[in-house]
Amino acid sequence: MVLRRKIMISVLLLVVLGVILQGILYRCLLWPSYEALERDEARRQAQRVMAALQSDIEHLRSFAADWGTWDDTCQFVADRNPEYAKSNLGLPTFTQNGLNLIGLLDRSGRPLWLQTVYPRTESVIHLPEFPETGLPADHPLLRLEEVDGSVSGLWPTSAGPMLVASVPIVGSDGAGPIRGVLLMGRPLDAVCVEKLRRQTQVDFRLRPAGSASEAGAAGFAPGIRLETGPDTLRARAVLADIVGRPLLLMDASIPRHIIARGLASLRVAV
Repeated sequence: MVLRRKIMISVLLLVVLGVILQGILYRCLLWPSYEALERDEARRQAQRVMAALQSDIEHLRSFAADWGTWDDTCQFVADRNPEYAKSNLGLPTFTQNGLNLIGLLDRSGRPLWLQTVYPRTESVIHLPEFPETGLPADHPLLRLEEVDGSVSGLWPTSAGPMLVASVPIVGSDGAGPIRGVLLMGRPLDAVCVEKLRRQTQVDFRLRPAGSASEAGAAGFAPGIRLETGPDTLRARAVLADIVGRPLLLMDASIPRHIIARGLASLRVAV
């Protein structure tokens, strides 16, 4: 009887010791690797959001370049042909392509034709950043020296951030001289953000960054910064405008599925 009790106690102690050792093994070896996998996945998801946004910017730039490299656009710069404006610059062009800015300017920034529209409501709006008087000659969007050059990215406006692209106006053969500058813009509004969420399958938010010092004070350094919570990882990054100023803070929330699965596996094993 005493021997049986001793055997049972020994077996129980071995089981308890095995559970403890398994927990130590999980905490010291497996847990760090799970955390590293989660952090890598969080970075990839944040990068996916930024890549999708950059893809939208590139699509806008390519769309603008198609218009800028066109004999009809060159001819409009020369003679302000009303038929061109009627056929190409009406409200349907804005609404069908989600644009809120189309501008044709000469090399000095003087507008030959410029209009800002909110495509969701099909209403003409006024954006002080793109006045009817045009842009100063040293404006970043006018820095086009090559026939195949372009400027594209994010730009702040009183109506919220927008995607912008500027391209030189040249003939359909792509040869110079540069006759002017074509501008296009698209609002980075709630509709656009929701489309990016569905496209990337990432739960993220965008909010104003304020000044560079404010972004730094909030802990947003260049690159992707990760913060670990009990159930989620937060991946944060600064999105700059076309001249490098902080414009938006991207904040993505990623569930900690890998750790959760690891804990579930441990419970099953125990």
